[in-house]
Amino acid sequence: MLRSLLLAAGCLCLAHLVAGYGSGAPPEACGDLVPQHPAKPKTTKSPYMIHVSKTRIKSNETVDVTLKPIKDDTFKGFLIQARVGSTPVGKFSIPNNNADVKLLDCSPGAQNAVTHANAKDKREITVTWTPPPGLTETVIFYYTVAKTGDEYWVARKSRTVSIH
Repeated sequence: MLRSLLLAAGCLCLAHLVAGYGSGAPPEACGDLVPQHPAKPKTTKSPYMIHVSKTRIKSNETVDVTLKPIKDDTFKGFLIQARVGSTPVGKFSIPNNNADVKLLDCSPGAQNAVTHANAKDKREITVTWTPPPGLTETVIFYYTVAKTGDEYWVARKSRTVSIH
């Protein structure tokens, strides 16, 4: 009986690992944007894209960032960061308290990344990004998107956003 319970518990743990992180990317993914999934990332062109509402802003303005499929499709997970070089910058906010999205703190910053809050199929998500005060650089939004735990694309880039 005890042996059967231990086997069942082990299978449940393994199923969680295979499925990925249904409640969002872990902080360990902040640096390289690689989710801790057991499968290797896809190297083909991503069927998803990031649309930015503006490509040139003042340092006191915000940008809406939308992750969506290029064609009619869905995705389960994602991670988005704005970067200057390899450094995450700015803060995200979640319009309309979207229950499919949550903020992620990537050290040493806070709220400088967003990820999925559940493993439901998503057709599109939109978040708002605010640059840090005084930033006058070019920013690129990097994103990782997972169609499933086995099928995902890592560290893809948006168009640049110039801040002046």
